[in-house]
Amino acid sequence: MKVYLAAQYARRSEIKGYVSQLEAAGLTVTSTWTSEHYAPTIALKDMQDENKKELARRDRHELESADAILFFSEDPDKQPARGGRHVEFGMAVAWGFKLVVVGGKENIFHYLPRVKVFPFFSEAMAYLVKESQK
Repeated sequence: MKVYLAAQYARRSEIKGYVSQLEAAGLTVTSTWTSEHYAPTIALKDMQDENKKELARRDRHELESADAILFFSEDPDKQPARGGRHVEFGMAVAWGFKLVVVGGKENIFHYLPRVKVFPFFSEAMAYLVKESQK
């Protein structure tokens, strides 16, 4: 199974740590944003428009090549300034992917019946591994 990881950019180093765990469990991670060279706190206004376009195209391509999205939610009352992960989740809903959220339900689309929500990454990973063996 191919999985795209969507999370707040500031959590990049944490999420990068999950990539090796998922791959060791036999899953393929399609998202490469965790290996970018930008500072974790970079604001969109601090990037060149061409870089933003290139990254958006790359992220969409990587998302399109996945079977599932693993979305790392944030506190709904403390939203970060950037929100690309919500667009990625919406695209995954529209494309019929397996939908997995780590953390709480952050927005209305996390309440769809086919969304699986787990409080911890380890539980989400176990679910995806089990689903990949079907």
